[in-house]
Amino acid sequence: MGKKPNIAKSQPPGDGQRRGKDPRFVAPRIYTLATVLRRATNLNAKREIGLAQEGARIMILLGEFQPLTLNELAQHSALDRGQLSRGTTELVKQDLVWRERRGRNVLHRLTRKGSRVFLRLLANAEARNEMLLAGISKTDRQKLFRLMDLMTVRASELYETERRLTSQNGNLTSVGDRPSETP
Repeated sequence: MGKKPNIAKSQPPGDGQRRGKDPRFVAPRIYTLATVLRRATNLNAKREIGLAQEGARIMILLGEFQPLTLNELAQHSALDRGQLSRGTTELVKQDLVWRERRGRNVLHRLTRKGSRVFLRLLANAEARNEMLLAGISKTDRQKLFRLMDLMTVRASELYETERRLTSQNGNLTSVGDRPSETP
């Protein structure tokens, strides 16, 4: 009787194997890490300061990059313009953000009160950062940050390549739409 082939290597993960734990892929691990960190940040902002998820993200972005338009906030935050509009409106009502019309643009800035809240958000972020990195040596932290920076550059290159190819070839969305490039 012949040896059975090991088909487990060629089958997609399943039957108890979580896709996010597949050691071949980086992106699912980064997505998981980012999701857990975002959730913790949102809970902290709600508990400590009383800010909703969008509000905390807007406050942090304005504290770092102000003044910003809604389009610029959207580029930095991965929130859509509707979420940002509702979030900034709520922050204006709370006297944390003010709007200023400049020509066709509306710029958003932190008020004095908003700047104080931003500093509290920043202090909370620094404390969470230290908890996250606890037990990791300075050398390993430096390596981690270098690797993350390198992966960010490479991910940006992948994104730009995909944008270029999509604009050249049109938006091919169905499996099998694109002809095989192998002979």
